[in-house]
Amino acid sequence: MAGKKGDLTIDAIMAIFLAIVTIFLLLSFFSLKMPIFAKEAYCKTFFYVASASFMPPGIRQEQSYCREFSMLEVQDVIPTKVFVKNLSDGSTSELLQFSGREQQQVEVILPENKTVTDFSFSVKGNLSNFSAQICNDPLSEWQISPMAPSRQYSSGRDVLKSAQACFSKCRAFPCPIQINITGENGDLLILDISLGYRKCLIKEEVVSNILACWEKANYGKYSKDIKCKALIVRNCESSGISEQSITDYLKQQGLCRIIGNSDFGCGESDDINWSVINLKSEDSVLIEFVNSTKQIRVS
Repeated sequence: MAGKKGDLTIDAIMAIFLAIVTIFLLLSFFSLKMPIFAKEAYCKTFFYVASASFMPPGIRQEQSYCREFSMLEVQDVIPTKVFVKNLSDGSTSELLQFSGREQQQVEVILPENKTVTDFSFSVKGNLSNFSAQICNDPLSEWQISPMAPSRQYSSGRDVLKSAQACFSKCRAFPCPIQINITGENGDLLILDISLGYRKCLIKEEVVSNILACWEKANYGKYSKDIKCKALIVRNCESSGISEQSITDYLKQQGLCRIIGNSDFGCGESDDINWSVINLKSEDSVLIEFVNSTKQIRVS
C-alpha cells in the first residue's frame, strides 16, 4: 500500500508539472503577434493568467496588451503649466562681459497670449556691481554689490511681478520683454531662465491619441471598430482646434509618414475623418478606429 501511495504522489506531481509546463507554453505561444481573432480569444481567456503578478517577469504579459478589448478610456484635458527655458535667441544661458560701468540687454519671449505664472533667472559672476530691471521698471531692480564669484544668485518675487505687468501690455505674440543688466568690471553669466504659464495641450493630446489609436488598429489593418479615447476639455480655450491646426501639427512633427490626411496636404493617404465643429470648454472629443472606412474618426 505504501508503494502504491508513493506512486500516486509521484504521478500527481508529474501531472501538475506537465500541466504547468503546458500552460506556460500556451501562454508563450498566444503572447506572440497573432491574428485578431486569436488575440481576442487570448485576451478574454489566458490574458488574465498571463498578466497576473505571480507570473515570472520573462513571461508575464503587459497590462496594456489587451486595451482594445477593454472599456472606453476617458481623460480630462485641463490647463497645465508649461515653461520657456531659453532666451530669445534659443540659448539657455548667456555670458556678458563688462569693462567699466555699462548696460546690456537680453530678451525672453512669451510665445502666446497667456497669463504668466512664473518668471525667474539666475546670475553668476565677478562684477563689482550688478543690477537688473525688467522692462525698465525701477520696482523690479535687483542689486548685488559686489558679487561673490563662487556663488549663484536667484531672482526674487519682485522680478516676477514686473514680468507679469510687462507681459500684460503685449499686443502681439510672440512677445519679447527686455531684461536690462547694468554691470561693472567683470563677467556675468545669465542662466536658469524660467518663464511659466498655463496652457491646455489640446492639440498635442488629440494628435497623441490619434497616433496611439492608429497604432492600436495596426495602422488600419485591424478588422474591428475600436473606441480608443474620449478627451473631455476642462476650463480650456479651444477656439483654435480644427482639422487644419491638427494637420499642421502633424506636419511640424514629421508624422505624415505614419498617418496621413491627404485632403490637407499631409501624406498620401486619407486616414483621418474629422467631424469636430466649434469645440468648446466641457465638450468631449471621441477618438476611434472605424473598420468600415479604415480611418481614425475624431468626433
